[in-house]
Amino acid sequence: MNKAVVLTLSGQGNAHPDFLTDYVVATRAVATVEKVPLLDLNARSIEQIIQLGPEVAVVFDAKSKDSSRPDKTHLSPEGASKTADIVADEVRKNAAELAKLLKK
Repeated sequence: MNKAVVLTLSGQGNAHPDFLTDYVVATRAVATVEKVPLLDLNARSIEQIIQLGPEVAVVFDAKSKDSSRPDKTHLSPEGASKTADIVADEVRKNAAELAKLLKK
């Protein structure tokens, strides 16, 4: 039987943990109740942004047509690649059955 994997949500660029707290708490609760692995992308993304610093993390943001309104929701190719690395790492640590399907 396949089990679900629950992901937490995160915005890239500037971390806003307070903005997402309700979602993060609810997602963790669902994973606990359903007894499924949790891939905590929220925590990992925040760690990554803190490590890089907001000036460097801005390269993860998709280019916006209007430079006065940066896109903090979508990812640049570099941001997508680094986020995929985080997802793969979380899968390897928390979802062994799913990890077997990852490319090395």
